[in-house]
Amino acid sequence: TMPTLLLLIVLATVLPPSLLTIPLVIGVVGWTTFARTVRGEVLSLRERDYLLAARALGASHARIIVRHLLPGVLPGVVVLAALGMSGAIGIDAGLSYLGLGVPLPTPSWGRMVSEVQTYFAVAPWLVVLPGVAVSLAVIGFNLVGYGLIDLLGERRG
Repeated sequence: TMPTLLLLIVLATVLPPSLLTIPLVIGVVGWTTFARTVRGEVLSLRERDYLLAARALGASHARIIVRHLLPGVLPGVVVLAALGMSGAIGIDAGLSYLGLGVPLPTPSWGRMVSEVQTYFAVAPWLVVLPGVAVSLAVIGFNLVGYGLIDLLGERRG
């Protein structure tokens, strides 16, 4: 969304450029998605009969979390992490294209596209190859995420 993009740009501009800045910015902006997913799963799981039975039998909070809630929440978080990686790659490429990514000499696909775009008429492959690399990485992580949805969905059944 637009406010998220604006927040990403502001944070990447304000924080000092380093190899940790971009992951930090992506984490600060993206943690709410994970929090909403975990909260929704926990709210749906906490009313299940096996959890009520565990509580009635006197299971501690730690035991309920480790034995019942965590196995129920973890598949959704794993899938979200795989899908989130594709978004993180796109964000990194976009911020690097704008000059707000990782500092030199660290390579970045977005910076590669930005630096060679003036040569597009003469050598289009210089722009196309990093763009294709970003696209393939994003598509690859999306396919992994959707594969995990299918795999973990069958197990949860």
